[in-house]
Amino acid sequence: MTRRADQYRYSVYVEFDVPNPSPDVFASLHEKLSSYDPAAGPAENGNLSVRMFIDADNPIDAAARGVEYAQAAAVKQQIPPTSVVGFAVMTYEEFNRQLRQPSLPKLAGRAEASEILGISGTRVRQLLDDGSLANCLVQELAAGPVFLADRLHAFREHEHDAGSGRRRADLPLSARERAMLEVFAAAASSAEAPSSSSDHVHASGAIEEGLPNGKLRVHLGPDDSPVAKAVQQLISHRLITTRHLYSTEIPPGHLEDVVVSVTGKGHRHANLSASAVEAPS
Repeated sequence: MTRRADQYRYSVYVEFDVPNPSPDVFASLHEKLSSYDPAAGPAENGNLSVRMFIDADNPIDAAARGVEYAQAAAVKQQIPPTSVVGFAVMTYEEFNRQLRQPSLPKLAGRAEASEILGISGTRVRQLLDDGSLANCLVQELAAGPVFLADRLHAFREHEHDAGSGRRRADLPLSARERAMLEVFAAAASSAEAPSSSSDHVHASGAIEEGLPNGKLRVHLGPDDSPVAKAVQQLISHRLITTRHLYSTEIPPGHLEDVVVSVTGKGHRHANLSASAVEAPS
């Protein structure tokens, strides 16, 4: 389509709540949006994202059309429109200006690492010496270690207990909640659950079907049911996310079903739990 003289070209970025999408999804979006010079790929958090360039009268029009085009392309891969979690729009000139900017990660010294993790500088050194912070370290200088700040934040959120200064190897989940997490994570990855305990069997029975992109349709039952309570606990720890079914998706007699997505944090903790189950005593 030819751009009118009074129009501007905009970069529109759209992100979907679809973690770890398959290459087929990227290829499909690229094909469906080929008229808009698209670039589909994983966002920094692993979600599905797509950027396209749209000629429009103003940024609001460009954003509205960009989101609509992305939703229409995604629905061909059974990704519902409500999976959009965010979008961004800027002029083509601003997009190119930002591309030319040097990309430098935020760094942190030992004092900053101590503040981020909520521990003493001595404890930072201990975590570094035992290898816990190896993934965060950039270089050891004479003045001290230099870390990647974003990885320190991730370490604090997912692996570190600031109160005790130890790795967070576990979460305060009941046996039923832990089993449900393991079963959901395994099912989302098309793998077998690590145990056949009664809690694992009960959790497996709550899964009605697997959906595209690692999502699951799960029957909750009433709000005070064991399944519903366990699901709420997993949500509170950000191990899973849920959404209600659309009216066209609800099978007869399944008004209490939800769509479950296991987060990256959920998969990590499910693997920790499974390793503990399988470890020899």
